[in-house]
Amino acid sequence: MDLKIAGKIPYSKLIYVSGEKAPFDFSMHALITDNGDRTSTVQLHMQAELNPMMSILVKRPLESFVNSLAIKLRETMDKK
Repeated sequence: MDLKIAGKIPYSKLIYVSGEKAPFDFSMHALITDNGDRTSTVQLHMQAELNPMMSILVKRPLESFVNSLAIKLRETMDKK
């Protein structure tokens, strides 16, 4: 998936948008909340502009992408 960073607020938010090679326009926001006990919670919000046919085709790959991203984020944070 072709992503580029469109904006960021240190320690609280990252905004990604689709790159030039992406087959459709989308954005993903990673919202980071400090839990106060040396842990954080991250919420991933994804928005895509899809017609109904494209929606059917990309639903499973997008779900897989977000799940993989969440797993890798947890693995990275557990190492620290």
